[in-house]
Amino acid sequence: MVITHEPTYWLGNDDVRSFTNDALYQKKLQFIRDNNIVVWRFHDHLHARQPDMSAVGLADAIGWSKYQSKDDPRVYVLPRLSLRDLAKEVGTNGSLYRVAKPIVNVSRAPNDWQTFDIIQHAPTCCNGALTSPGDITLIHNGVLVLDRAVPRVRNDHCQPGMTEMSGSIMLQDHEANGPMTVMRFRNIWFRPLTPTK
Repeated sequence: MVITHEPTYWLGNDDVRSFTNDALYQKKLQFIRDNNIVVWRFHDHLHARQPDMSAVGLADAIGWSKYQSKDDPRVYVLPRLSLRDLAKEVGTNGSLYRVAKPIVNVSRAPNDWQTFDIIQHAPTCCNGALTSPGDITLIHNGVLVLDRAVPRVRNDHCQPGMTEMSGSIMLQDHEANGPMTVMRFRNIWFRPLTPTK
């Protein structure tokens, strides 16, 4: 079972009629069928809870829980900040989402190509228990910005395929109704590293 908050495909209501002939849609659907996967979209109930659990999770992840209004839990009263300071507080290009901010911001100007070298160590398990969650190192535009950051792991149990560094690489841009960006990818390489003793 896969529990997802956002839609399985591309639209908020999962109405797939307009792209039933789309190759990527067909590939996703075939994968779900071939592997007998059940997808449960946990969206409306999460938002209906009081307080809204996604807002609570986001505020916790970006460190804003301390700004929550005592009178109205939906309101966060932020101190005076410049946009630059706000961006530093939330995170920036090179962040490991909800986990680690970059050591330094070395982002190039918009429309300039960015480079990302990612070194990932897989989680390790022993007898079905997680012994190490693995880590991620990021070199952004030639500068170390994340040094063995440990990703969030949902529990201490090993999941099938968790320790294998195989499978597809997924690239993501903003949602269709999100900020307008032009996102392009090129020269994507995947190279397994020989384990060191």
